[in-house]
Amino acid sequence: MTSRLTAVKELMDLRYQAGSSPIYNAVEATRNILESKGVPTGLHGAYYAFAEEVVQETFSHSGATLNAVISGLKQKYVTAHGLDPTILDEIVKTVIGVLPPY
Repeated sequence: MTSRLTAVKELMDLRYQAGSSPIYNAVEATRNILESKGVPTGLHGAYYAFAEEVVQETFSHSGATLNAVISGLKQKYVTAHGLDPTILDEIVKTVIGVLPPY
């Protein structure tokens, strides 16, 4: 089994980097937004979770479907977690490049 894993290690590492770098970039961008807005660090986790979910949805959806899913995610995090919708909009704009019409 070790020789099999050794044979595909390079490909495995490339796929891991390709899959994890968008999430890492989204979390770092979210951190910068939260620190510039003065959000208490105790609330950062919920905003990071939102950013990670947005990235996850971009792997599966695009166009109008992605806009609808992001709109639902935003409502979920505003209603259930009490997060600031303007900060969520900034996170969405940073992660996907545009702010979808809600």
